This record gives sequence, structure tokens and C-alpha cells, in this order.
Amino acid sequence: MSRESGETTISRRARRQHAPAFQAKVASAAIKGEMALAQLADHFDMHPSQITQWKSQL
Repeated sequence: MSRESGETTISRRARRQHAPAFQAKVASAAIKGEMALAQLADHFDMHPSQITQWKSQL
């Protein structure tokens, strides 16, 4: 399979495995409420729904 010139590919981010200590740190930061959920997501470089899921588990 050859690619034509000008064709772009979308690179996907590999799935990341987070340590339980990191998950607890992020979830506790969300519970404290010092930063908005979107700000936490930007700060920790992750999706807000992941933080919400960890928050509910905590």
C-alpha cells in the first residue's frame, strides 16, 4: 500500500496506565474544588470525564 502525496494520517495516543496514587491525587484535587474540572483536565493532561470517573470511585 503506497500513500499518495498530500495524504495525512491521524496519529492516536497510546493508552496510558495511571498508578492508583496518581488517580487518588487527581480525584482528591477534584473533590477539593480549588480548580474547575476543565482546568484540572488541562493541568493533568487528561479528559474531564476520566477525572469525574475517578472522583466517583473515590
